Formats: sequence, C-alpha cells, structure tokens
Amino acid sequence: MALRTVRLLIPARAAAFRVVTAAPKASVHTSSVRSLRYGWWAYALGERTTPRLKQYSKVISVDGNLASGKGALAQKLADKLGMLYMPEPDTFYLDKMTGEKEPLPVDFNGMCSLEKFYTDPKAADGNSYRLQLWMYNMRLLQYSDAIEHLLTTGQGVVLERSPFSDVVFLEAMFKQGYIRKECKCFCITNSRGASITTHTDNQQHLPTFHLMVMMCATCGFAGVQHYNEIKDISICEFLPPHLVIYVDLPAEEVQKKLKQSTKSYLQNVPLPYLKSIEEGYKKTFLPKISETSELLAYDATQAQDVERVAEDIEYLKFEKGPWVEQDDVSYHHMRMLVEDKQRVATLTHIPRFLPEITIGAHDYDQKYYAYKSIPGKKYARGYNADVGDKYIWLK
Repeated sequence: MALRTVRLLIPARAAAFRVVTAAPKASVHTSSVRSLRYGWWAYALGERTTPRLKQYSKVISVDGNLASGKGALAQKLADKLGMLYMPEPDTFYLDKMTGEKEPLPVDFNGMCSLEKFYTDPKAADGNSYRLQLWMYNMRLLQYSDAIEHLLTTGQGVVLERSPFSDVVFLEAMFKQGYIRKECKCFCITNSRGASITTHTDNQQHLPTFHLMVMMCATCGFAGVQHYNEIKDISICEFLPPHLVIYVDLPAEEVQKKLKQSTKSYLQNVPLPYLKSIEEGYKKTFLPKISETSELLAYDATQAQDVERVAEDIEYLKFEKGPWVEQDDVSYHHMRMLVEDKQRVATLTHIPRFLPEITIGAHDYDQKYYAYKSIPGKKYARGYNADVGDKYIWLK
C-alpha cells in the first residue's frame, strides 16, 4: 500500500527573495534575538499596507512560448519601472527558498527532471506528470514571494509566467500524449494543481512525494475532480496579476530559436508540442485572464521596444479585477497567508493514489534517511556539528 504522507514543512519565513532580514541562525541565547515577522500584533499596532502602494506597485506577469523573448522583456521592464524582476522558477526553487548553498539531488526536489522531459517526454516512470505538478508548486511559492514583496515594500514585481498560466503546459502535454487521461481531463480550463507531500524537520525540507487522484462522477476519469478541487483551494487564495503581457512568437520561429540553443535538450522539442502551448495561451489562458487582469499583447519584435511597452502600461487605468476592491483588512489577511510558506504549500495537498506520483513506504524510508545523512541536515540549522556548528549545548 502506498505511503500517504501529507505534511509539508517549509520554513514559514522562507523566500527566495528575502526583503528585509536573512534567515535567522541559531546562536548562544544571551538575549532575545528574533527575526521580526508581520502578524496580528503588527496590524493591531497600526501597521498598514495601502500607504506604501504607489503607481507601479503592481504584479506583472510576462507570458509566452519557449524562447519567445519574454525573459528579456521582463528584466528590462523591471529595470525601466523600478520593479523587482523574478526569473521563471526552476525545479530547484525550493532550495533557493531554504537557503541551500548547492542544489540538492532531484530525489529531494520533486523526483523529476526537465532535461529528461524534453529528451524522453513519454518516460514510463511518469516523469512528465511529476514535473508538471512540481512546477505548479514552484510557481505558486514564487507567486507568494512576489505578493509578499509587493505588500511588504510597495515595490512592484515582474514575473516570467505565473501559476495562473501554468495550465497551458498541462494541456499541451495531454494533447501530445505525454500524460495519461487519469492525470488530466479537458474539464479543467483555467488551472492545474499539484499535491506535494513532504516530511520534514524544523527549517529543512525533505523528499517530496505526491499522492492524489479522485474519481470524477460525471465522466469517470480519475483526476478531473482533483484538478477542480486543487483549483478551488489554491489559485482562488491569490489575486491574479494586475497585468499580463503576452509575447507572441509563432511556434515555427520558436523551434528555430530552440535549435540554436546551447542546451542540447532543447534542440529537439517537437513542433506539435510548441503549437499546443501557443494554442493553449490563445484559446484558454488569455481569454480567461483578460476578465480579471489587464492584458497587453505584442509580437516578438514589438516586445523588444521596452519604451513602447512602458508607455502602454502608463496609460492603463487598472480598474478591473479584484485588486481594486482590496483594503488594509484584506491586505492584512493576504500578508498573513503569503509569508507562511508552509501554509501556501499545504493549499495543494489532496492525498490520493496515482502511480506516477506515489512512492512506497520502504522507498520513502530510504530517501528519508538518505536526506538525513546529508551534512547539516540531521538537525535544525545551527545544530549540526558535522558542518562546524559550535556551542550547540548553549543554544
């Protein structure tokens, strides 16, 4: 019987882009030293968010196909508008949040590989589906970092993609036969989810495994109800980006650029897959997101003119979507959510059985103790003599 582990403990203050203070280190207790954290008392004593929000206190998501130029536009736009640029997260984003000096092995980062997906997208071990689920969670955690930064400092954030647009990759995978019907059904149009189950100690994350799937009473496909439920309990907790910028580059041109990439695993991405991503953006994501967010679209050539894009943004009124309805009370509750990364990750927990994302008890134990054997991982940070921590008995 598959092991069902439903705890995920990410340090509450973990964030890849820490704004004010670094992660606290264990030290000799000569006085009360604690990293200040926003909470109920801060709000009760007068801490408010709205006074720090200015013209460009916005969340902007730059979307587009692979190699469409969205990354260059996002970075230049952030510099132009004085905003924070957050590059697209990779499979090791969790390591950045927890302050790892070197990325941990893939066994402790979703048990998935982006390189393997592009070289063998139909791998029998279910790598493609695990990758999608893991990346959804990484995008969700990064989005919580972006919201936290915005509400804490007032500085806007420019992202490469967001969890709201992640569904286009799921649909593309399904159309190309990379994942089974049990993993996805077209009943889902605007979100996709992931269930991460991790067992951890204190401020360290351990092997992450996924267990989920639910039978849908309407069509009989396992997973349909799971995705709907994930959408309801995760995406709905976050406000969509103020603005989505779509960089349009035909799939044929995308493939040509990928063939020139220095990354060998990107040089043979199938054209049908790239076309499915493009179709997912234009037929599913963009029509849906335009209901709640401002939307600007440019072709790849126009997107190189940052001055023009910045000018177009300046003329937007930002009068649509849920952001205009927020006040200090709702911002308070939002800050309480996004600064608690464990709570954010838990939003995607639906423990169900699915072979691609289930691990047995014995295998889990092996990986658990393998993680514990890594230097500095046996105990909480600052309490491991094997990495040079001293005066442990005084802490």
